[in-house]
Amino acid sequence: MINSDLNSKSKTTLESVKSREFLLDQNVILMNLEELLNIDYIKEDKIIDIPIVTVNWTRIRDIGNFMCKRLFRLESICVSELGSVFELNYIFSLNPYKNSIIIIQMEIEKYIEPSSLKDIFRNADFLEKDIQNRIGIVFNNLKSETIEKIRSSRFFCSPLKLNIPEISQKERKFGIFNDIHNDHQYFNFNLKNNIIKDVDLSYGWLYNRIQPKLEISNPLTGFEEIISDIAKNQYIHLNLAYLSNLESILKINISNKIKYIRTLLAELERISSHVLWFSNLAEIMGKKSWVNKLFKLYHELSAKFDQYFQHPRLFNTISVGKSIDLSIDYARDFYLYIRDRSDDIFNEIYKFVYNNSTETRLSDIGVISRENAIKNGLSGPAIRGSGVSLDIRSSEPYLIYTSGELSQVWSIISFKKGDVFARTQVRLWEIHESFEICKHILKGLSTYGIKMSEEKISDKLLLKPNKYLYSAVESPNGKLSMMLRTGLKEKSDRFQTVRIMNNYNFFGLQNDVFNENETYNFPLILHSFDLNFHLIDL
Repeated sequence: MINSDLNSKSKTTLESVKSREFLLDQNVILMNLEELLNIDYIKEDKIIDIPIVTVNWTRIRDIGNFMCKRLFRLESICVSELGSVFELNYIFSLNPYKNSIIIIQMEIEKYIEPSSLKDIFRNADFLEKDIQNRIGIVFNNLKSETIEKIRSSRFFCSPLKLNIPEISQKERKFGIFNDIHNDHQYFNFNLKNNIIKDVDLSYGWLYNRIQPKLEISNPLTGFEEIISDIAKNQYIHLNLAYLSNLESILKINISNKIKYIRTLLAELERISSHVLWFSNLAEIMGKKSWVNKLFKLYHELSAKFDQYFQHPRLFNTISVGKSIDLSIDYARDFYLYIRDRSDDIFNEIYKFVYNNSTETRLSDIGVISRENAIKNGLSGPAIRGSGVSLDIRSSEPYLIYTSGELSQVWSIISFKKGDVFARTQVRLWEIHESFEICKHILKGLSTYGIKMSEEKISDKLLLKPNKYLYSAVESPNGKLSMMLRTGLKEKSDRFQTVRIMNNYNFFGLQNDVFNENETYNFPLILHSFDLNFHLIDL
């Protein structure tokens, strides 16, 4: 049981909602869009439940304004090079509605400069710069009253060296502890009396051409090594995003047992990642005794993962159409461990979080309002810490999160205050919810005697031409989505385009969250967003 004395403190601030659906009538949106564009609305297709609308490229600003007025946000722009033309896919979504993704597609000749949307959507500037750096497309920045009011902070900001403690453990060198920070100045600040007034985000400092490596991966099943290198704390989730697309196009049906075990693995990874995040938080705060206690919990979990799944980080546990099996005996033993230890692990972290010094240090810094969290396109604990109960496991369901009894086992956790402490509390209580999911699944597997099929899936897989795939998962640090495209004309053993998107929270940092904070708070604020820089800059 959770310690009731400890738990009483959080009851007035914790908000949890059961997994539920907010439905959006996409047909009305598409009908209105077709009326707006008339003959420039060329055709409409679907990726499973996601509309993909092909339009005349000259109308992209009309479409941008149309979507913005209806409160859609621009999630990403994915580009494929198709012979003499570029194909641009603009991905829009409307939170917190279920299945609200709409993709607007257009083709341009390579000499064309498409119109910029940076005065309509805050993050468009970064998305367009990224495309220009990688592919060479130059966006036409139309002169408008809005654009002229936007000033570039690069002219008046200067780099700030981060004062980050040195750590030796490789497992903990992620996010703010990634060594890139002092080698590549990605944040520039305008300071006044040591108070941050403006911030400018640099981009492109770590580009290792990872996505092109995925695009030439052959066989298609040979991507695990790349993923394990760039997403050590999101390995399962990045694999899930890739595999769901691959299994969809190959029409590979996976059994319920595989779905249950994949869900279990995803929640174990979430717990492990959050525990490691808390250890690093203690390091930034200079609480050495807590660093050791929390890192010890992480190692305890890693040892159990190694015992039951043959790898401390759950590597090589899922593949195309398959997952590692868990026998009745193993499931029962692991269930007993989770049942007996989960509350102890949770309560230990709870003591650290609700210690007066922790709460005082993390409160009222890095505040971002609910409105700005939505407007800036935040995801994961970052948006839930601003009172938005948005979770991809519910809004864009996958695996078994919204199925049967399991949908009643877990809740979406949110806190309203929008500061570093709120985002910290979200992660704490998500550990509790993830343990509940794990217990439910393991209890079921403890009595499920049917073994998985040992049928092998060939490495020589061929993809149908001219197909689009999109999937999204709720990784430990927020939304992780992937869009894939096959070649134009012939079946192929590789994808034409692989686009991984995990930069939502990075773009959100451009606006508001650092301003009016003292520089010594910057490491804590940045850590609260839990960025994976390897996935931001692929």
